[in-house]
Amino acid sequence: MAADFIYVDENNTVMSRPDFLKQFVALPKGVSGNLTIRTYQVNLTGDTAIVVHYDDETEHYFGTDLHAEYLMTETWQRRCGAESPADL
Repeated sequence: MAADFIYVDENNTVMSRPDFLKQFVALPKGVSGNLTIRTYQVNLTGDTAIVVHYDDETEHYFGTDLHAEYLMTETWQRRCGAESPADL
């Protein structure tokens, strides 16, 4: 993940890399779920890839089953000729 990473969530919140990473905490007892990528499309232009995917989320929240669908976009860019993030 690039140092200048930016994420916009479904609540219109814009997060920097540090803010985005802070939200990764364990779910409390009584809450579980999974996220499935339903479709995934990549469009390549030079060193940039634009990804569009539809995701299905199922969450078990203290005995109640919840379902959400998301349309996500991602922009990936090869930097310094690297073939993978490990090469940066």
